[in-house]
Amino acid sequence: MSSTCLLPGTGVLRCDRVSVQEGLIVVHATSRASCCRCPSCGQTSARVHSHYHRILADLPCQGRRVRVSWRSRKFFCDNSDCSQRIFTERRPEIAATHARTTTRLNEALCHIAFACGGEGGARLAGKLGMPVSADTLLRVIRCSPTEEAPTPCGL
Repeated sequence: MSSTCLLPGTGVLRCDRVSVQEGLIVVHATSRASCCRCPSCGQTSARVHSHYHRILADLPCQGRRVRVSWRSRKFFCDNSDCSQRIFTERRPEIAATHARTTTRLNEALCHIAFACGGEGGARLAGKLGMPVSADTLLRVIRCSPTEEAPTPCGL
């Protein structure tokens, strides 16, 4: 099996190695991009300040839980007018800021939550290899964007 199918975001991350443990697959990945934009001023920077690891829960594979260990970088902002001197690379196609789950896992949990609710959804998600609590599923429902309902028209 190709290790690229384990990675969230198409072509954004590079798989460095995969470690398989009992019931768990850990994908160690780094970003493919050589530079990143400052979230405050938008200027591109390639000067790396430091690295840190983000551990993200991802969709299960072959009946095993998957964790992505993403070696994320912090960059210097070279814009002297910008108040942000150091910023972290953000990849919303992989995970939201401060999130502990990938975007695609969160979308799957959102579908389960809307279809089954809290307790039933938690049981189903656990059977599918995505253990989650009922409270978390209810939180996913509350945080999901609502669609604009059309105005009813009278007959």
